[in-house]
Amino acid sequence: MALIAHPALKLERAAAPARGDGAIRRPRVVKPKAIWIAVIGLLLAAGSVAGGLVLYRAQSAKAGRFVTAPVSTGAISREITASGSVNPVVNVQVGAFVSGNIQALYCDYNTRVRKG
Repeated sequence: MALIAHPALKLERAAAPARGDGAIRRPRVVKPKAIWIAVIGLLLAAGSVAGGLVLYRAQSAKAGRFVTAPVSTGAISREITASGSVNPVVNVQVGAFVSGNIQALYCDYNTRVRKG
């Protein structure tokens, strides 16, 4: 195959690299495995960005919905219907730290008492 020189192009042979052994440098070859790793990495990065954008828009759509009502005056009431028994949160035992016999007791369990 003959090399035909075009008058507008100056074709010259590349100079040999300045190495002591006079070897010609071969062009760098990109391995297919490295290309696949780069493509997969770019796809994962693009998927992460797209997923983050979808989540961000979904959360901002939820946060923007408000229910409004006209201002009015009136009593505040709430009714609760339940079945079962009511139990105390804290059960306190009341007693005296004295020893001896009790002569008289003027109240029963769950009786309201006052000071005096």
